[in-house]
Amino acid sequence: NNDQEAINVRNATLDHIPYSFNMKVKNKNRGDAMVCFRVFLVPETDEPLDDWRTMFVELDKFVETFKGGETKEISRNDKDSSVIASRRVKFEDIRDGKTNSSSRTTVAVDGLLTSSFLEEPKKE
Repeated sequence: NNDQEAINVRNATLDHIPYSFNMKVKNKNRGDAMVCFRVFLVPETDEPLDDWRTMFVELDKFVETFKGGETKEISRNDKDSSVIASRRVKFEDIRDGKTNSSSRTTVAVDGLLTSSFLEEPKKE
């Protein structure tokens, strides 16, 4: 088919070994609280972390709701992450519209973010 159009697609992913983390969190307030957790991979250094901020890699971002005085044990792993792509995307899947917005995959088409190749990228 000669109706093909050249596009630029960038799919940045973090190759990693499986990981998990556990934490125990207590809401010391009387009222309910909705808490947004952001988890970063940070270089180990004796220098102030502000000097290394550009080297941080966000691994996860999630929200938990706590009742007043409630303590929760939170366990997460790489498959739970809302930040790390859950799978590699093949060009053919993008071209054929086989990706969907629930796959946690973001594709950049000509530098504009879109959740699917078939959607028109939104210009700012």
